[in-house]
Amino acid sequence: MTGRPLLILVLGWALCPPVAGQAVPRQGCDLCHGELELLRQHTATLEEAMALLAPATTLLASAHRGMSCAECHSGFDRFPHREGGFGTRTCRSCHEAAEETWASGAHATESEAGCTACHGVHAVASLERLRAADAIPERNAVCATCHLEAPSGTGDAHADRVLCTSCHNPHATLPVADPGSWMHARRQASTCGACHDETSLEWTDDAHAAAVSGQQGIEIVDGHIRTPSCAGCHGAHPILPKAAPDFATHVTERCQACHEDYSESFADSYHGKAATLGSDQVAQCAGCHGAHSVYPARDARSSVSEDNLLETCRSCHPEAGAKFAGFRPHAHPNDPNELPQIYWTNRFMIWLLMGVFGLFGLHSILWVGRSAAQVIGRADADHDAKRGSVS
Repeated sequence: MTGRPLLILVLGWALCPPVAGQAVPRQGCDLCHGELELLRQHTATLEEAMALLAPATTLLASAHRGMSCAECHSGFDRFPHREGGFGTRTCRSCHEAAEETWASGAHATESEAGCTACHGVHAVASLERLRAADAIPERNAVCATCHLEAPSGTGDAHADRVLCTSCHNPHATLPVADPGSWMHARRQASTCGACHDETSLEWTDDAHAAAVSGQQGIEIVDGHIRTPSCAGCHGAHPILPKAAPDFATHVTERCQACHEDYSESFADSYHGKAATLGSDQVAQCAGCHGAHSVYPARDARSSVSEDNLLETCRSCHPEAGAKFAGFRPHAHPNDPNELPQIYWTNRFMIWLLMGVFGLFGLHSILWVGRSAAQVIGRADADHDAKRGSVS
């Protein structure tokens, strides 16, 4: 070993002479572990050298800036370091409570992710930094390195605004189907309610909350959550912003995923057809039934109950009267027992249309045939006339 590396080692020996039982100060460690070029000469790969790189600037900016290297790394009290006889303390040595909580989560039992996978090794972020608003994209990107299937895109209302760990317990992270998970169907109201408190209070008393309380887990069909929880209606990754142009249509699709019996009748109604054509003004499911205070029509609190229906209609149709409120948005035209007048009117219109199109279709066929015969006849007459004149 010659040149600059040897000079660095000599300076390190001079500045940090080995004393039995005495830890090597950080400044001495940095002389070697702050030089990537030097570390690269004594390691097999660049990755190994990078793992040993710990410059003072990185350490001083971390949450461990008040600690010496020897508080985590033992057996390195001599220089050069001996082969074997040294080790690294675990995070549990100082963070026992966090370690115990983490050990019960999915990261401990279903992956190889340890403390350093999320918090880093030497550039350990402080708690203040982890909670800083400008750190949200950076912290969420760490989660996304493993959870590639659930990143928040630019169309997500939470993108760059909410930490993954605000919804998912950072240490006791559990699958959403686990009752202990913050995002379990029965716990979503309290988790989302940490930010959306008023909405959460409205929802916890309505028909959807009652349905969720009786379910053991989350029902997923074709990749969509069918349980009427927060994520079941609004989605999870991504969550569509309320201001998005297609927000109402998105929510209506989620309603139809559970209320299949009303899906077809809504599509056949004026409201449904206008929505299909792209109207952003027409009332959809939430426009009539509400969003978070949803009750059966027989419940006096429902926005479509007998006493409240006219007022609900007038939110879009100010001049609506009592007869207007008698409109049946979910009438089934193919059921003769539900509303016979609707059934027979529908049948009459179908027969009328078939008759009209049939009659004029036949008329058009005969007219085309006759016109073709006339054209052929005139052509033959002209041909005969020309032959006569030649002869």
